[in-house]
Amino acid sequence: MNAEELSALVAEAGFPVMMEAYEREPLFYPELCEVIPHDPAREFGEKQTVITGIGEFREKLEGQEYEATEMIQGPSFYLKVRELGRRLPLSGRLVEMANAQRPGTIANIGDLIAAAAESAGLNAREKSESIIAGMFQKGTLTAGSSEHFNGTFNDNNTITADPYPKFIYTGQPWFDTAHPITVGSSTFKNHEASLTLSEDNYNTVRVRMTTQNNRDERNNRVMIRPDTLLVPPGLQKTALQIIDTPLQPGGELNDVNVSRGTAAVMSWSYLDDAASSAAWWVTQRGRGSGIRVRDSGDPVIRIAYDPLKNEWNIIFSKKFGAAVTDWRYAYCANKAA
Repeated sequence: MNAEELSALVAEAGFPVMMEAYEREPLFYPELCEVIPHDPAREFGEKQTVITGIGEFREKLEGQEYEATEMIQGPSFYLKVRELGRRLPLSGRLVEMANAQRPGTIANIGDLIAAAAESAGLNAREKSESIIAGMFQKGTLTAGSSEHFNGTFNDNNTITADPYPKFIYTGQPWFDTAHPITVGSSTFKNHEASLTLSEDNYNTVRVRMTTQNNRDERNNRVMIRPDTLLVPPGLQKTALQIIDTPLQPGGELNDVNVSRGTAAVMSWSYLDDAASSAAWWVTQRGRGSGIRVRDSGDPVIRIAYDPLKNEWNIIFSKKFGAAVTDWRYAYCANKAA
């Protein structure tokens, strides 16, 4: 069995099985985040500086000039593109046995590749989901988390160092009580350590997001439209009662439930650490989520031969990275810092 024959076997026995496993259930992170295809020009990562814009429009009186402004440089976020994968080594002698056409050998190799490919498909989706879920769960830690927020990347032996390798671009946890802005001294909060999930508390968070946190780096208004109530499975029932019931949850006077339909409930099994069992998040999904993902998409399979070991390697991989680009569009409640 030569390289061409082994490649054909991998394509026939492995790739369809891997893709079936990868697409078996809908992924959550594409719903929550701004997902951008992997860009070879940003192979290892990206650094992007936030420009605070020109500020609000001012009236120009007849005969006068437009009021001048300046573009003020804001903070920078750092996004590392990780290469994720595993390698299945196959002994060269095992492949040579297939060359000798021993009974059952090719079928056995094909079965082995198919089993590995199914596992690869499941693990590719699991890792991507875990990275984003980990950001939500570890984003409250005052000690930070280098595992989930370190955006430092090495591009052709040039290191682009994240100045806040345990935190987001503000130098603070993603969910914090005193986020600064570039212009002015105002601070803002998107974290409540103790606030159980109820209709009143859900509305408190929504109002805070839309009327207090709706300020850009110049302290001018921006539009925030939270559309998702994100919960671990243990809070799904409570969340659905708040969002989907026509009458006020737990009410005795048949009052209308004003929270009905204000958000979609997303119950995510990956929110599974003990500290998150009673936590809940209100977010804005998609392009305006404030979470950027660089994703190469479907996992890939390739083969490589190591002549020193006389070993064939079946390699399963994908590229994936994520960073918080704006804290304003997510709020965490009832989780300790």
